[in-house]
Amino acid sequence: MAKTHRVSFMMVFVMLCIEFVGQQTFSRRVPIISTSVFHSVYVEEDGYLITATTLDTLGVDHFDFATALFDVNGDLISFQNFGDTSNMTFSQMHSNSYIEDYYIQQAIGNRNDTAAAVYHWFNTEGDTIRSRFLRSPYLPNGETGASFISPTYSLILPDSTVYIAATIAKPVTWNDVCIWKLDADGNELWHYIYATEGDPESCRALLPTNDGIVAAIFSRDDPDYSLPATNLVYISNDGSFVNEVEGSTWNDHFTSIRAMHRVEQNQIICAGEMNDVNETIGKAYLFRINENGTLIWECVVGDYPNVFGGNNSFSNVVTTTDNNAIASGLYMENINDTLQSFVRLVKLNAINGEIIWLRDYQIIENSDAIQQAYDLKATPDGGVVFCGEATDYDQENVSLENPIQQGWICKLDACGCLVPGCDENCIVGVNEHEETTTSGFLVGPNPASDFLNIYLKPQTSLQSNVRFELRTTDGKLVKQFSAGKADTTYLLDVSDLASGNYLLTLIHDGQVKEVKRVVVE
Repeated sequence: MAKTHRVSFMMVFVMLCIEFVGQQTFSRRVPIISTSVFHSVYVEEDGYLITATTLDTLGVDHFDFATALFDVNGDLISFQNFGDTSNMTFSQMHSNSYIEDYYIQQAIGNRNDTAAAVYHWFNTEGDTIRSRFLRSPYLPNGETGASFISPTYSLILPDSTVYIAATIAKPVTWNDVCIWKLDADGNELWHYIYATEGDPESCRALLPTNDGIVAAIFSRDDPDYSLPATNLVYISNDGSFVNEVEGSTWNDHFTSIRAMHRVEQNQIICAGEMNDVNETIGKAYLFRINENGTLIWECVVGDYPNVFGGNNSFSNVVTTTDNNAIASGLYMENINDTLQSFVRLVKLNAINGEIIWLRDYQIIENSDAIQQAYDLKATPDGGVVFCGEATDYDQENVSLENPIQQGWICKLDACGCLVPGCDENCIVGVNEHEETTTSGFLVGPNPASDFLNIYLKPQTSLQSNVRFELRTTDGKLVKQFSAGKADTTYLLDVSDLASGNYLLTLIHDGQVKEVKRVVVE
């Protein structure tokens, strides 16, 4: 379906694009004033559509809704800022959705002195179709009071039916979870309140079933907050309770489910994190269950500190064209006494949960930031595309050129490579840019005009004290960074360099190991 996109004349920084026979890979970033977050990515016939949240002006409490359209090569076709359409004070975008030829913007804020959620429908030209304000059922007439509503998830079905989940406050103490079903015109069909003696914190994922939906509800079973878990609650198409599967059914640990994907036989692959109750170690966690909640397989990926500002988990999971599964999320590691963040993708055998490959990515100039992948989609060529943000909570001197949050999108090939050939055991075409056997690192594109991707191979002799230097041909140092972890792809900004030839040098323990010539256009 043809779509119209208005172009905004805002500063756009574009990242690299690599040509690879049979598979296209690229990465792009669009920093907009002080903050931008890429919430969702949609695979279109002509490329990839991103829905995003932006903050136009520093210090302003209103957030804008924006979209960016990239073609299959990663070139930006259009950027459109719809502005703050919520008409609320202290509004904050929570998520954005897109279906066919219209968007749904979801925000929270204050309206008439009462906390509310707004769902705003508009077409691709920015024309308002309808708006829907939801308030807590505990204050049905919009009375002012302590009750609040905080949207946590929304789901749009192909027939334009909308499911919305939100945390609502009880009149006294605890929080409950409310799930609404709206028709295509935004009218409420029903709402269902999930309440326990403990404190249901939020619904972090919704998934359609043959006869309704299943909600992943994170809750604490007692006032002492000692037994947190995620339960799966099945609700019929008419809003009736069907069944509940407690988190203890599949393990004895605290499990937080952040994404679900339905596979054959009504089974579900769940993605999130798993913690031991008495430990502070978070583990990225994937598992598959049948419709009765019986565990089929589970996969725990890595240990890392549970710190403020990071999910420390998988945030999404999809199945691929070869019927396997790929999960994306956040990985953190203490490297040389510095906590560093990476976006992590893992491909698994969907039948038995065995890992096929694991990939980590880091933007160099944001190495101290929390780097996350919020949405993930399989692509028709067998690859995958993800989007998210890099957030620097300690950053000072925020400006257009130095934003706190930067949204980014990345298209990988079927091997999970941003630099083609990153896995010598997984080849999807012919790499025309690099030899893949003797080199200690791969780099591309070459020539480059904006960003270089540098993949450090997993050699046992280069696991620490690795540094890269970029110099002019006459020896002037222009860029350098420490590569704290092997088997990782690093993204280096070269957009501020003059056109010409440069030398990229791999240094280990102070010794030059390898030099490659790169060209900046």
